[in-house]
Amino acid sequence: MRVVKAAVAGSVVLGLAGFVGGCSEGEGASGGDGVSGAAVEAAEARAAEAAQDLVGTLLPELQGAMESGGVAAAIGVCAERAQELTAEVQGRHEGVRIRRTALRVQPGQCAG
Repeated sequence: MRVVKAAVAGSVVLGLAGFVGGCSEGEGASGGDGVSGAAVEAAEARAAEAAQDLVGTLLPELQGAMESGGVAAAIGVCAERAQELTAEVQGRHEGVRIRRTALRVQPGQCAG
């Protein structure tokens, strides 16, 4: 169960890091393109709140599946429920888009 919790938290943290990194790169963070530091901080706060909500929503589902059916059941939750739950969480947070992140290219992302 600790592995599942760490994997979910790690995924959310990576997604949040990508979001924050995207907001912090270049001139945007310094205000060179009209984006204020306060706007970046507000976006980071919204992202962190959404990430916590996502972990709080997905983790109980995964833990319940692990307890009742082991790893195979948890994989089923990831395959069948995670996108639905993620969409629900996204709907509760205005201006936040939650999506899957990966360190490698996913199928369908290669098309130019």
